[in-house]
Amino acid sequence: MIGCVKESWAPPLQLAYIAGFLREYGGFRQIRVLDVNSGPVLKRLKEYQPDVVGISALTPLYSDAVRLARSIRKLLPKVFLMIGGHHISGWPQSLDPVFDVAVLGEGEQTTLELMEAYADKGELSAEVLSEIAGVAYWREGRIQQTEKRGFIERLDKIPMPDRSFLPDIYRHKKHSLYCMDWRPVRMGNIFTGRGCPYRCAFCSSAVFWGKVRLHSMGRVVEEIGYLHREYGAGFIHIEDDLFAINKKRVQEVTEGLREAGLLGKVKFGCQPRMNVIDEEMCKLLKEMGVVLVGFGFESGNEEMLKYLKGSEVSPAMAEQAVRTCKKYGLTVQGSVILGSPGETWEQMQDTRKFLERLYKAGVDDVWPFIGTPLPGTKFWAYAEQKGMVGKDDDWDAWQFTRLNPVRPALYDERVSSEQFKDFYFSVQALLERRRPKPPLSYRLKRLPHMLGRASRRPELAWEVFKHRHLRWNDK
Repeated sequence: MIGCVKESWAPPLQLAYIAGFLREYGGFRQIRVLDVNSGPVLKRLKEYQPDVVGISALTPLYSDAVRLARSIRKLLPKVFLMIGGHHISGWPQSLDPVFDVAVLGEGEQTTLELMEAYADKGELSAEVLSEIAGVAYWREGRIQQTEKRGFIERLDKIPMPDRSFLPDIYRHKKHSLYCMDWRPVRMGNIFTGRGCPYRCAFCSSAVFWGKVRLHSMGRVVEEIGYLHREYGAGFIHIEDDLFAINKKRVQEVTEGLREAGLLGKVKFGCQPRMNVIDEEMCKLLKEMGVVLVGFGFESGNEEMLKYLKGSEVSPAMAEQAVRTCKKYGLTVQGSVILGSPGETWEQMQDTRKFLERLYKAGVDDVWPFIGTPLPGTKFWAYAEQKGMVGKDDDWDAWQFTRLNPVRPALYDERVSSEQFKDFYFSVQALLERRRPKPPLSYRLKRLPHMLGRASRRPELAWEVFKHRHLRWNDK
């Protein structure tokens, strides 16, 4: 199984979940998990000679996945190729003919049934695939889709992800985090649940994971203890879309850590939501050991924010959430979306002013993302209605932080592409100047990586440098 996320600080945990599930319930042991950060993938595949290869990709990386699959097909003509992940699950119609089957949605049970059928028959014909729920495949030149796969209701049924499956680069990897005063720290990642109770207009996660399902408190504490003991993790990032779903949940995990003798030994980062933050929640998060929180601020315009996230939030609530978190010593990150469907020039300026207020409230870091239509979201429905998307799109252009002339421009058509480009880079320049600066030693360590990126895309590198450091230097 291969993950396509580039330059990621987090390992492909979802593939480790599937690998553990296959071993636990199917007895499959000849499994490898790779990703594009772990060295030459094709060389590893040539050495291993697998019967089946599965690739996972988000929408901006779907073109990468297709190219990789075509290279694998040339190298291993008889291999059975699968594709999974958010993109293909949201839009099975984009299934490229290079793939034999797509796994749609939550992958553990579907992949198990596919592998059991393959082990039994030595192949997976269209007739066999038609009997397995939650897949799409090609038959007589057309894409066929079976009935939807139900979700695994009792999440603890899924074994704890076996990190021994993961590439070596993710073991004992050291990260310098400004929430930890830039001290090197061994980092771990964990999911305590799946799903989100909210339906944000831009997010495909709720579509992919369905309703909220949580691991038991005992299972969560067991995994935290495992990461601390076996990997020496001193900082664990909780990957849930919304960890602090309520105060009772945070209290339960805190008590479990206390009973296990882990309280105070591990620091945490998590993603709450503005409307769940108050004094009591911040006290609970701090007691648990949370030092870093990340918010989706999204917009400084009241009307646009309600479209993006619902009626429960407001720009004023975001500012208050930052102030409350800072009162309890938490490092606060966040993100905004620029260029949402129909967003006007005036609404964009509201977000720029909002960013200034966030910094006055004490926010530590904010990242700007470009409004991108992901399959299954309201953004996607808007883009479809406008005729902006098609199955042959160049998904490389859909990077969340990279402008490209062929990517869908969702914002108000009265805003020119040049106007938006200048606005986007001006916001980037503003945020970069405010971003916490790492020590010189860390920057020097990262320099070869940054130069490598620039050499691969010199025109983009110059465009970014020009707008960030020349044109907007005095603004």
